[in-house]
Amino acid sequence: MNDLPRVFIGSSPFIGAGQFGFRALEYYRKFYLQPRNIVKVVSAAYKLGVKGFQLLPFKPLVEATKKLKLRNECPEHVVGTVGCNDYKSEIGVLKGLEAKACLVHASITDSLKATRILEVYDAVREEGMSYGLVTHRPGRLLEWLMKSKLECPILLLPLNKIGYMADMPFRRIAELISMFKGVVLAKKVLAAGRLKPKEALNFISHVDKVYGVVIGASSESEVKETFRIALSIYEGHSVESAPA
Repeated sequence: MNDLPRVFIGSSPFIGAGQFGFRALEYYRKFYLQPRNIVKVVSAAYKLGVKGFQLLPFKPLVEATKKLKLRNECPEHVVGTVGCNDYKSEIGVLKGLEAKACLVHASITDSLKATRILEVYDAVREEGMSYGLVTHRPGRLLEWLMKSKLECPILLLPLNKIGYMADMPFRRIAELISMFKGVVLAKKVLAAGRLKPKEALNFISHVDKVYGVVIGASSESEVKETFRIALSIYEGHSVESAPA
């Protein structure tokens, strides 16, 4: 995917993911139970110039994405995650949303069962989309990929300055990334709000072979603060000239 954008808005806040601690329930109520708020946040990112949307295909998020598309306010590169539930139906949903790629959910990826991963790859390939992996255990997975020789064109992994959600020391993970042949997208770069955007993104931008970032946001103001910096670093947009 030569045209893959380097900055994506992610979906974790929209499902009230557990990494947000005491804020998880608040996010679940705000977004999952009220998809119109997902529309507001993603629309703000789109208007700022964000071209990528990493989508978890849960019903409220799918509904929001359809509304965004009707309004022509959806980032053009939707990259979905499949295997949260039934991967075959999820692939169908994502194809209907014109997703560019489907990545295998970490619950499957981190089992390190090649036959299971390849089964999902085949289903994605049949629908004409690119494929890859999501992991919660980046060091372990990267070592396994080197040994197994399993193809992985796109890899979405947690990476940040403080080692939040890391399964190995940062230097070792960075070393493994430098030897990886696919496209690496970093998530959890703000460590679920523990790091300031400028500090976190500047740090990640200097890690060899990290192509881009996936960042969640819980408000329109947060979108403006975080994604202006991300676009400035990764897409060459100046902070001042980025549209408001």
